[in-house]
Amino acid sequence: MKVKKRTIGAIAVVAMAVALAGSVYADDGGVFLGNANPADNLWMTDGNWQFGLPTPAVTAYVTETWTSSINGPIIQSGDAAVAGNVTIGLQGWTVNPGNLAPMTMNGGTLDVAGAISIGQNGETVVDEVPGILYLNGGTLTTGAHLIIGQGSSGTVDQSGGIANVDTLGIDWFGVLEADEIGTYNLRGGELNVGVGGFHMWTHGLVDIEAGVMTIMGDIDGTIGAHIAANKILGYGGSETVLHDFNITTPGKTTVWAIPEPATLGLLGMGSLGLLAMRRFRI
Repeated sequence: MKVKKRTIGAIAVVAMAVALAGSVYADDGGVFLGNANPADNLWMTDGNWQFGLPTPAVTAYVTETWTSSINGPIIQSGDAAVAGNVTIGLQGWTVNPGNLAPMTMNGGTLDVAGAISIGQNGETVVDEVPGILYLNGGTLTTGAHLIIGQGSSGTVDQSGGIANVDTLGIDWFGVLEADEIGTYNLRGGELNVGVGGFHMWTHGLVDIEAGVMTIMGDIDGTIGAHIAANKILGYGGSETVLHDFNITTPGKTTVWAIPEPATLGLLGMGSLGLLAMRRFRI
């Protein structure tokens, strides 16, 4: 167990973050207990939850794995999961400090009335529990924040599906937490950020591959600054990140990455196709 140190001057910022997260601790909906039943780690199995299936009035907690295997809750195609808030990775419940707190969404829907917090360890005494959300399919919607890294490390690994969030916050405490890391790997699908905006601090990172990110309003300059600072990468930094406002998506800032070799290959194939058409016409 270790103690995190913060300066007195940071109290106001911490108080704001705690206030935003306060609803996560209220109306406790219980912990996901699927680890005790490895044959069924499904979100929609009532018995996998401490107090039954989460409702829009309660918070669903996903803590660290109790074994070495990754066996957090899974949302499948056809599922309609709901919660008031979702916390993935949380101090205080810790059995095995440092073990991953995972959650997987392969399809269906997850509607969260409030916020999703991944890697939430924002208290004074912390046993680190990093959290990760695998979004492979389906539609995830939050009425408030998606916070990635809030005192511990948090990750979203999206390979498909759609994420609709009002506010995206990556590395929520910023310089206050040296070991806090927030990462969004957008490998496919759509990430749509609403009027709450896109906010990323010191230890935040977005890596875009096949997916696309849209943000309500004009933050094209902010995106450009993050790219210049290597905080937004394309294919791990090997490819180009493009962005615009009100061109690709009306009223929104759009961000995507271009894999140069693949693009050149497609252009080459297109040229061969045009040549073949010309020969056919001759």
